[in-house]
Amino acid sequence: MKRLTLFVKGNVDVRDSLHFCRIGGELVWNGINEVLRERRVKSLVRIKHETWTRSDALLECAGTVPEAFTGHDLPLDPYSLASQFSSAIFTVPADAVILSIQPDVTMSLMRHRRDGFLFYPIGAEAWPAGDRTWLQSNYEASGLLSVDAAMNNLAAIVAKIREHSEVPILIYNLSRLSPRPNPLLCGSWRNICDPHPQVQPGPRGAFRKQRNFDHRCRHDRGAAWRRRSEARRRPFEAARLLPGGQGSGARARRSRRSGYSDTMSMRASVIIRSKDEADRLRLTLTSLACQSEPPEVVVVNDGSSDHTKDVIAAAEGVNIVAIHNATPVRRSAASNAGAAAASGDVVLFLDGDTLAHQIWFPNI
Repeated sequence: MKRLTLFVKGNVDVRDSLHFCRIGGELVWNGINEVLRERRVKSLVRIKHETWTRSDALLECAGTVPEAFTGHDLPLDPYSLASQFSSAIFTVPADAVILSIQPDVTMSLMRHRRDGFLFYPIGAEAWPAGDRTWLQSNYEASGLLSVDAAMNNLAAIVAKIREHSEVPILIYNLSRLSPRPNPLLCGSWRNICDPHPQVQPGPRGAFRKQRNFDHRCRHDRGAAWRRRSEARRRPFEAARLLPGGQGSGARARRSRRSGYSDTMSMRASVIIRSKDEADRLRLTLTSLACQSEPPEVVVVNDGSSDHTKDVIAAAEGVNIVAIHNATPVRRSAASNAGAAAASGDVVLFLDGDTLAHQIWFPNI
């Protein structure tokens, strides 16, 4: 049996699709080897997975944890110091390399004032007071990366990998549907893709030269899409029937009576039902905070047992209405409760693991 090694540098997006995925403690996906067994492919894939914070941090790190962290035992899982400052992707042998640009558009890092390195202080709101004071005194916010900077960094990472290896490279979340021509994307896109035909945009797996690696069966993707569509449609239809004229149907009628002509003049409320997906929810809220017109966000914490409540409390840049259920009431009831608490003219339902483009609402 052929054994292959994939070096994966990314977060929950690549872990869930290649390694394993648990939702609410239930294993719903057992990784790429599950597909290989179903298709009777005589290969076994070993996943070498490291989380990463952002492309600029990866390019700047020296492969060792800075001395500034000496004496600080920080709860950083899953973004351990060893992973944040690892440069193994440039040196460890592998049959293929997988990257994700998701962190570049969702994560704001801290830069050390004296030494200049970048650091992601995940969960800092729950750190001991002494560690929070140390963070505030020694670090400053670096802000989000621009699209152009992210693309240039990605090109530099590919070039650095190519210094020692010609293995295929797959980049998650680099979609063929990116608007082109776009002055921020076109040059960087050509710099990345044209010199390296192995680089395959898009999250659908399948390297250009090695088509045996499709991380999801086509019929599995179709079934998952149908389930998600039905789950989103049911809360919407139910919200129209809420008593007292509440819900999306009443808002739509009120909007027409008020003479709204387009969504730019409407107030939007985004309803998110979340259960035991705190780290994904953090990314979703960050993407909503980056909207050109940030909407009201109603988050229904549906009986989560993880740190979802802390993530909601620590969210910045977005107006959040939080509903905390002591016990789960399931997706439909939770979505209806969120719709009832919303004050916007337009109600939009979003999953707690979905990233919203910066101009998502104005384009609806």
